[in-house]
Amino acid sequence: MDDLREISKDRPFFDALDQVCRRVEEQLDRVQKHEGILARIAELHDLSNRARDRIAIEDRKRGVFHIVRTGEIDWIEAKDGGVLIHVGKETFPSRRTLGEMETCVGPGAFLRVHRSVLVNRARIRTVQPLWKGEYIVTLASGRSIGTGRTYREAVEGFLNCG
Repeated sequence: MDDLREISKDRPFFDALDQVCRRVEEQLDRVQKHEGILARIAELHDLSNRARDRIAIEDRKRGVFHIVRTGEIDWIEAKDGGVLIHVGKETFPSRRTLGEMETCVGPGAFLRVHRSVLVNRARIRTVQPLWKGEYIVTLASGRSIGTGRTYREAVEGFLNCG
């Protein structure tokens, strides 16, 4: 009987211990949920990186899709409500917007140098400063593209960090 009295005196201790155990279990559940979310985000990131490796460009005249490696694209320009994708000596028209193309090819691989032009960072060979924050970007294909003053910081960031 004395043992029961001793346990009942320590009841607040056991209540507190029980509450601590419940909180630890709740925290573990949260951690597991967060780990699951982070794993899903990493999976989606991997999928999006793979999707950027190639893009499909519809050729409406011939009724086929051209599959182009994004690394082979020299530059993309907005033209007539769509874009022209320049790959070597070939040009592929697309009805996508320049913003959609920037998302498709990945903003890290391409540099916006003008409101209507994206260039492949890996294809840039020289950058020549002009005046008032403008530059001439020359690509591996030999094509020279003028930049807009609005994109001065983007070009200078590329020059500083590659």
